[in-house]
Amino acid sequence: MKKEILKKIGIVAIVFAIVIYVVVTAVNANMKNSNELTTEIAVKYDYSESITSDAVIIREETIITNNIADGVEYYMVNDGDKVAVGTSVAKVFADETDALFYNKVQEIDEKIAVLESLNTPYDNVTTDSAVDAQIYLNIKSLLEAVNDNDFKDRDSATDSLVYSINQRQRIVGTVSDFNSQIQTLQQEKAKYSDAGSSYIAEIRAPKAGYFVANIDGYEDAYDYDAVTKLTPDDLSKTVLPQNVSDDSVGKIVSGLDWYIACKLTADEALSLSHSESYPKIIFSSASEEPVPVELVALNQATKQSDAVAVFKCNYMNSSLSNLRSEPVQIIINSFEGVRISKDALHDDYVEVIDNEGEPTCETARVQGVYILHGSELMFREVSVIFAGSDFVIVDINPESAILKSKETIIINDEVVIEGDDLYDGKIIK
Repeated sequence: MKKEILKKIGIVAIVFAIVIYVVVTAVNANMKNSNELTTEIAVKYDYSESITSDAVIIREETIITNNIADGVEYYMVNDGDKVAVGTSVAKVFADETDALFYNKVQEIDEKIAVLESLNTPYDNVTTDSAVDAQIYLNIKSLLEAVNDNDFKDRDSATDSLVYSINQRQRIVGTVSDFNSQIQTLQQEKAKYSDAGSSYIAEIRAPKAGYFVANIDGYEDAYDYDAVTKLTPDDLSKTVLPQNVSDDSVGKIVSGLDWYIACKLTADEALSLSHSESYPKIIFSSASEEPVPVELVALNQATKQSDAVAVFKCNYMNSSLSNLRSEPVQIIINSFEGVRISKDALHDDYVEVIDNEGEPTCETARVQGVYILHGSELMFREVSVIFAGSDFVIVDINPESAILKSKETIIINDEVVIEGDDLYDGKIIK
């Protein structure tokens, strides 16, 4: 009898030990799992929604012809330069030698003007730190131009750098003046002046606008006055260039505005129509910087058919002035904020703060994230401004009226993207 009692007690003890073991193991496992977190650092992020399309450039263009005299033409203005009515855009010389001599005289005059400006007294200048800073900026601009293969900016940056170095020499007293260099240049100029001044005719701009030397034959391919009425069929037609006359010198792009016409799909047209900001266009061969434009027409027969988007622009430079048919990237929306994983988003309650920053004793259920602050979890409300497939961009400086709690995440916060039993104030061991 006593043995049976002892046997039963032993069985009960074993069962009890097993139960204790299972419970402890489960608790430890839950504690372990509840403290295992995966986090990411909140970083500043810029994102753009864009459409890629083939664009046609349409301008109001007037061709300039030389019907005055035969000879060699020398341009007085550069592509993209703004000119007034009657501005001399080219001079005609009897032969190439006269044209080259004239060009040489202009180059020498520019050098003399630079050196004469450097002869300005610097008696009141007590420090060369400002010009040192300018030299640094000129070197930076030169390196950028070399990296971008931009020959025009490269030459301009080189001239600016040489000017700043010479200016520093005058300030610190390395040279007293540049009179000897000016005298040498004047002597050189005298060799070319007589021949260089003997042009036989001058060609002037017939109207005001931007000068462009290149004539491609598509100047009248589309009606400038009816550009906002273009249809997908109009852009789908094969357009052949017209013959360019041998006496053509260049053209004037008149009017303040020129236009970019793009054929879009129905989905692209819908995205463009829902854009919340002014669009910008990147011309792949002309500039890496977006050009601001205005959408002036979105022509579409039905909501399910292709469309033509017509953009207006009044910005011009030498690269843009030569564009005609160009692949473009249309930026329809831009977002700047903090990028976080969608898995980081949760709903939780926050204390409502009024516009004066005072607590209202009310709570509200809002969307937010948990951040790890030391060993403690903190819930921070977020305002989503863009949602991607697996990430969102939240406003880094949301308007105070948007947030109930008036608190949100900041750059470099450690955001929890995976973990169990998350709550505000939880201590992570």
